[in-house]
Amino acid sequence: MKKQCLNPFLPANEYVPDPEPHVFGDRVYVYGSHDRFGAPMFCVNDYVCWSAPADNLADWRYEGVIYRKKQDPKNRAGLLLLFAPDGHIWGTKKGDSFAFDPAVLTDDDGRIWLYSGFATELPAIVTGGKKLTYAGGEVAELSADMKTLKSEPKLLFPQKGKGSFQNHEFFEASSIRKINGRYYFVYSSRHNHELCYAISDAPDGDFRFGGILVSNGDIFPETVQGEKGARNYIGNNHGGMCCIQGQWYIFYHRHTNRSSYSRQACAQPLAIEADGTIGQAELTSCGLNGGPLLGRGWYEARICCHLWSREGTGRYDCRFPKIRFRKHPFLTQSRSKPGKKVWQYIKNMRDGSTAGYKYFRTENLKAVEVEVRTRTAGKMEISDTPEFERTAGVIEIKPSGKFERYRGKVSLEDGVRALYFRYRGSGACDFRAFRLIPGP
Repeated sequence: MKKQCLNPFLPANEYVPDPEPHVFGDRVYVYGSHDRFGAPMFCVNDYVCWSAPADNLADWRYEGVIYRKKQDPKNRAGLLLLFAPDGHIWGTKKGDSFAFDPAVLTDDDGRIWLYSGFATELPAIVTGGKKLTYAGGEVAELSADMKTLKSEPKLLFPQKGKGSFQNHEFFEASSIRKINGRYYFVYSSRHNHELCYAISDAPDGDFRFGGILVSNGDIFPETVQGEKGARNYIGNNHGGMCCIQGQWYIFYHRHTNRSSYSRQACAQPLAIEADGTIGQAELTSCGLNGGPLLGRGWYEARICCHLWSREGTGRYDCRFPKIRFRKHPFLTQSRSKPGKKVWQYIKNMRDGSTAGYKYFRTENLKAVEVEVRTRTAGKMEISDTPEFERTAGVIEIKPSGKFERYRGKVSLEDGVRALYFRYRGSGACDFRAFRLIPGP
């Protein structure tokens, strides 16, 4: 049986945010930043690359380090620097824009375009004491050497005011693709949990707002009003689009460990309509799988696409998130020990905490088994709707200081279903895995 592709699609202890996917030959390569679990800052690991066969997106291979964290782009030789048209190093002169999150497109005519930008002013210590500008997303033409600007950067996506996209103004995370002769610019808006897109017939102007591609809180403006309705804990977002064997996907990242610094790559399918518009993708546990997951067998709890407490969710990019969310469930991992598997699991599920999974193709599902750890008696309620309009089953859980397995009967109609697990109990429960058990 062919292995299924889950979300996140990389190993449990791998933290690659800002994923940029590209197809070369018959393989998909994902390039991104590289977080370290438990680190106090973004991107502290060496940058790495992963790849998978285009016809088997469950078989990811580690390609190794592609950029070492000790490689300093501010080297004296200038080999890795960006030069302005007048020859000065970009970012060293007052009035230069702050180049951040760059994206490059080599067009069909051979011209090379660089997109970048950031919307929040940074302290002088970060910019070397230079007074830089932060007007929004920009474009400039690059020379063939890939390090010299042929033109001054041009503001395309103002972060506020005239020309900005109302309520979806540019913040960061530039990414660019050319699809069917049109230019699609992907970026993170001022809300930062959502990746939006703009579309144009030219690479350097006249972009119009297209819509939201994905939100790592699964926030749909049409149905959920504001961040209070988020289905997942939110924070910054960054990613890119890729067509793999005729299917377009949006790659993005989720947040774990009650932190902005332990992010993991995920992906969801997109539908590009005949007029070029793209609808917002929903968060699922089966993004690259090509369809629902099998309604039988063991699944790790870490593939949840929804997670919230009785009080809802919140932003991890706040002050003291571990204190603020001390009574909330969160994704974490076991300690790394030689010769032992690193488990990622949901920790601290308290009364009313819910983990959601989409989607499974269930057939004659009769029972569900959970692997949990709790020091107080409780139960796990199961439903196929987030509001628990109907309860498909209840699993009684006994107190134990270690992970134990408990089983309960369920009643659920056959078909493509979401599954939601809601903990009920006076203490806290850690949720590591579950098994779907069909009948004979």
